[in-house]
Amino acid sequence: MAEDRILFLSELKKVNFSQLLIERISISKLMESETVMLMTRLRSHKDSSMRIHFSSDSVFDAGKDYIDALFVTVFGRDLVIVSWEDDKTFPVEHMNTYKEQFTMTQFKREDWALKLYYCSDEVIEKIKITPSKFLHLWEYPYLLRAQTHYDMDFRKEWWGDDLVYEGNNYGDTSDFMVLGFIREENPKKQPHIIGYSGY
Repeated sequence: MAEDRILFLSELKKVNFSQLLIERISISKLMESETVMLMTRLRSHKDSSMRIHFSSDSVFDAGKDYIDALFVTVFGRDLVIVSWEDDKTFPVEHMNTYKEQFTMTQFKREDWALKLYYCSDEVIEKIKITPSKFLHLWEYPYLLRAQTHYDMDFRKEWWGDDLVYEGNNYGDTSDFMVLGFIREENPKKQPHIIGYSGY
């Protein structure tokens, strides 16, 4: 195993999930949602300075409204998504490769959620996060590209003939890492379900 991968695993085991700010959403709800603000919150952290005034009484303050991780629930498993740029919470600086990539649009419209749900054979490590729940970590994360408000600064500022500031281009996205999934190892016996609608 590569040295950076060993460091990634070692540092990830030190993360205390019980102290993280986590947003949980079902895949069916995610498919119906506008996700720009959700992913903006995930890319932000407590030291972020972004503020967005939507109206006189509605202000997004990234330093207060951020989340550390996003759990997307698919058939009882939580896919764990973190920002590839948040090295304050997760050791992302030690992970410089990924298995496959997809966009948020593909994640919502195609079968990526089911594909990731069935990736059990790629698990190389199980990290205990509660007495009964484990993070099943894949050998390599998946790269999720999603648009955030950080990607929507389309300004260009000129000083005479010199371009002194260039913002984003249309279509820019931020990088997020799908680490693996959380599953309860010893769940209580569930009732037999005859039918199930949605994920």
